[in-house]
Amino acid sequence: MKYRHQNRTEHTPRARQVRVTGVLDMIRHSTRSFALNLEDGIEVRGVVKTPEQIEELKQFLGKKLLVLGRAVYGASGKLLRIDAEGFESGDGQPPRLFAKLPKAREVRPALVRIKRALHQQQGVPAFFDTWPGEETDEDFEWMVAELRG
Repeated sequence: MKYRHQNRTEHTPRARQVRVTGVLDMIRHSTRSFALNLEDGIEVRGVVKTPEQIEELKQFLGKKLLVLGRAVYGASGKLLRIDAEGFESGDGQPPRLFAKLPKAREVRPALVRIKRALHQQQGVPAFFDTWPGEETDEDFEWMVAELRG
């Protein structure tokens, strides 16, 4: 299902090229997936395109690995997975340069959150304790009397 948005920034963030370093903790052959543990304890999931890449990953199991690929994000801006394109040993990499969770470049701006708050002040909740018309009390009483007959 496609959703239409007035503002481009409300879309799911675009995938982007990333480099991520962590300890290769898991390889799953059936789904061609893997998991990296980053320095701060966060687990990052990834997928590879070919069975040959799974074979290539085996040598890094339990070791530091640099993954080159595309980070794919969900609508919330959280990282879903990394579509891996290549691997290198992570031993020679700068200690903290690639050891962080890659953030989305496009996230919903604060304006979207403000719109939600304003929506709560509009509509039915906005009409409580107010009368939306321009009528005076006397005009309103006259209209009610006319309706009653």
